[in-house]
Amino acid sequence: MKIVKPKSLLLTLEFPPDIGGIANYYRQIAKSDESIQVLRLKISSRRLSWIRCFWGAARQIKKDKIDCLRIGQVLPLGYLGLIFKLTRHKRYLVYVHGLDILSSKLSKWKKFWIKVILRQARSIITNSNYVKDRALKKYKIDNKKLKTVYPKIDLAAIGSVAEKLAPIERPSGVKIILSVGRLVERKGFDKVIEALNKLKIMNYELGIMNWEYWIVGDGPDRAILTSLVKKYDLTDRVKFLGAVPSSQIYQYFKVSDVFIMPCREINGDIEGFGIVFLEAAAFKKPVIAGRSGGAPEAVVDGVTGLLVDPMSFEEISQALIKLLTDEELALKLGQQGYERVRREFAV
Repeated sequence: MKIVKPKSLLLTLEFPPDIGGIANYYRQIAKSDESIQVLRLKISSRRLSWIRCFWGAARQIKKDKIDCLRIGQVLPLGYLGLIFKLTRHKRYLVYVHGLDILSSKLSKWKKFWIKVILRQARSIITNSNYVKDRALKKYKIDNKKLKTVYPKIDLAAIGSVAEKLAPIERPSGVKIILSVGRLVERKGFDKVIEALNKLKIMNYELGIMNWEYWIVGDGPDRAILTSLVKKYDLTDRVKFLGAVPSSQIYQYFKVSDVFIMPCREINGDIEGFGIVFLEAAAFKKPVIAGRSGGAPEAVVDGVTGLLVDPMSFEEISQALIKLLTDEELALKLGQQGYERVRREFAV
């Protein structure tokens, strides 16, 4: 007799074609279990706009005989989980990623409802042990409810897409340092630019004169980063490539030599894990990450990459020098990063 798995519905504001780690995280979760259906919702910036989502969710729950809800954003979609639990007796689980529950900017009202939503949930899924531990301490949740589910990537799909993409031209004999991500303070791109200023000064004695820094992504800090580049006279070495479709990002990973994102915590805004580190490792690239948030779970220091103090441009510059000048080490870390992804993070 065939066992029928309970049907669940993932309610989320982020899902492909949206770009970003959270959207990709949910895509892999949905692909991993055919009993999971997805309802991508849209809300406006107006207060209580999430209420409009109730009717669409209710229709799908009834139509497809959904047994359990998966809440992609604790606020505001967690309110829907509570409502369906109280009115339709539907169980729900919640995914949390870091900023959504740890931000210092959360009002007392929001903290109260986050605690209620988490405590009423059947289970809580975090994207790293770091986020799990912080959630436990901040909201005093039953430890048995919490489970870490790391992001995963599809190596075969990435390889297939990357193979079909037209190669990007790179300057001959130039080392490419790559960053990919939203241009916000916690990504640490400002500290990379400061470190590159030191690298420029040391070029002649180190014999690594030919390098460029490519930044893929856009965001509110672009003007700040541009002004830093001008301040340090790096306009001929730093390229802002803007937002790029997720599939085309692989072109840049392919031609890069080192991937860097020295993430740091800003008022509770953290890198919960850092799926982009796994994507770099998929192309056997050595990575430099900030010793912050869940990044040390994505990058093993001295094994798959280098961890640095994200506030120290001195440490960042030393890590860059090490990987740009020691080709054997760079290849070793890149290969070991790929093997770890294949073993632990591949679907």
